[in-house]
Amino acid sequence: MKTISRRLVLLRHAKSSWKRPDHHDRDRPLSARGRRDAPRVAERLVALGWEPEQIVSSDARRARETAKLLLGAFGDGVEITLDPALYSDGASAILDSLSGLEPSVGAAMVVGHNPDMEWAVRILSRSSIGFGTATAVLLSIDNTADWAEASGLAGEWTVEGVIRPDQI
Repeated sequence: MKTISRRLVLLRHAKSSWKRPDHHDRDRPLSARGRRDAPRVAERLVALGWEPEQIVSSDARRARETAKLLLGAFGDGVEITLDPALYSDGASAILDSLSGLEPSVGAAMVVGHNPDMEWAVRILSRSSIGFGTATAVLLSIDNTADWAEASGLAGEWTVEGVIRPDQI
């Protein structure tokens, strides 16, 4: 079986709005700042050569809106898949989502929530990185046959960079 290097961007959704306290948490939209930050992070990813081939996003409104805003920089060829488990099922849901990706996908992104993003980074790389809103952590791993294998290699991933919107 052919092995390839894989690249993963874990992105916490952009800043959400709390203007409507009657909204269920899952239904909170992005704030104006969130709508500004998401495209800026995407443009930085493109400049670094880290655009994904596929995005897996939580189905929460703020995550969906973040993922859609990224497409302006990534282009039409990137597919967004919604995974409801990413809203509340912990870091294991992130790993499960990755394991279901096609082996031909070399670069993927997950748009989700904290603290799950921090835990996923700890599991994959043994690194502790704080995730403010719209923070992206860039990870890579070499010589894996598929995403199921790659997502199961705890501690083997390398953190290649961190993008924070307030540092762009």
